[in-house]
Amino acid sequence: SSGINAEYGEINIMVAERSLSRTGIGSEALMLMLSYAVTYLPQISKFSAKISNSNTASMRFFEKNSFKMISTSEIFQETTYELNVSDFNPLQLSITPYPF
Repeated sequence: SSGINAEYGEINIMVAERSLSRTGIGSEALMLMLSYAVTYLPQISKFSAKISNSNTASMRFFEKNSFKMISTSEIFQETTYELNVSDFNPLQLSITPYPF
């Protein structure tokens, strides 16, 4: 066994350009990545995101986009969020038009 759990996909997102923060581009990128994975990686049943406990903006972002908090690690100072593929509905993601 390779040790890889093909049923789980870990997802990370970063909008580094400050002028694009809070424009909806992160939610659109998330929707595109999840849609791709659901279409081309059918073995994945859950997506997870690990977020630093101090990054409340990212926590709100994933909560707003249907991810549920499942655990918090004080040792690693991070919180894990998950989204079951069966709960994925791209129409429910928090997409707003961005300015370009």
